[in-house]
Amino acid sequence: MSQGLKHISTPVMVSLLEAWIDPSRERGIIAAVPLGKAYLPRLDALYTELKETEAGAPASEASARFEALRRRQNEVDDRHDRKARGIYHYLGAAADLSDHPDEAQRLLELRSRLFPNALKVTGWSYADEIAEVRLVNTRLDPADHALLQSLPVPGGALAGALEQWLSAGHELGELEAQRMVVERELSEERALAGSRDATQARARWVQAAGMLVRILDLEGVEGAQRDRVTNPLEHAAEKAEALHGAGRQ
Repeated sequence: MSQGLKHISTPVMVSLLEAWIDPSRERGIIAAVPLGKAYLPRLDALYTELKETEAGAPASEASARFEALRRRQNEVDDRHDRKARGIYHYLGAAADLSDHPDEAQRLLELRSRLFPNALKVTGWSYADEIAEVRLVNTRLDPADHALLQSLPVPGGALAGALEQWLSAGHELGELEAQRMVVERELSEERALAGSRDATQARARWVQAAGMLVRILDLEGVEGAQRDRVTNPLEHAAEKAEALHGAGRQ
């Protein structure tokens, strides 16, 4: 991952930092351990520095498209996660409310087929979420679809909520493909601009991202909590390295 970090575009660096320092996203995970809490002021300062670097860069169509795509991805990802949580908890609640053991078992088995990793899927990277929704229908049989259709929810049946969840995942895939193209355009723009301040700020971000991962390791942060912080970073690094390699060919 370390090689790919330096090829991540500045807007993506800013986007990742936003998630790390936002109290409604990953800030609480980082602040929950002593070393992470001590390091947060550095991340806050770096976010301000990178935002100022971006503000000083000439406006372009690519940067505007990137921001629009990023906002749309956040909206769609929120819908994806809400529908996943709703379906998961609905099936569990329905099983608890049923007085028929066989029926309750069917509901729990359906939940396991839909969510073999429980709700960890809501903390995965876009790429992992996209891959997961593409596999869901392969795990369901006609009886599962009939059961989903028979379960009422506000506005329709649980089958409709499932379609909304899957649709959000597929849209994330389309948006991610578009964003990859725009990221490459932005990388080319930044390379042509060659700002010394931007280069230094980016180098500091690479160091900070590596340090954040080491802090999580030292503090023993594992599982879904660690994944929420590191999965998007790893995905961005892999994608940036792939784009950089393609640009050399």
